[in-house]
Amino acid sequence: MLRVLFILLLLLHGVIHLMGFVKAFGYAEMNELTLPIGKNWGLVWLLGAALFILGALFFILKKETWFAWALMGILVSQLLVFVFWADARFGTLANVMVLLVAVTAWGQWRFNRT
Repeated sequence: MLRVLFILLLLLHGVIHLMGFVKAFGYAEMNELTLPIGKNWGLVWLLGAALFILGALFFILKKETWFAWALMGILVSQLLVFVFWADARFGTLANVMVLLVAVTAWGQWRFNRT
């Protein structure tokens, strides 16, 4: 059950990042995002989405290093939180939840390699 919830968290967080990409390129109105997003930042939002979705995919496939994708996604996501604080501040909560699981998985992976 926790595994499924974690997969849903990764996927949902990734999909939420797609909102910034969609707004930046004008593919749809995103009234939830009040700050303007330039196309360069839109690509960063897309990168965050891709990293979380890849993390979820590799987690589903039980690949040992799924956490690397999630950790990179957290870095990108937290950068976006800092830049777009008014719209994205609650992303920090999701990032912390993913971070706790990813760091634990990384520690287990490192321990098992030695």
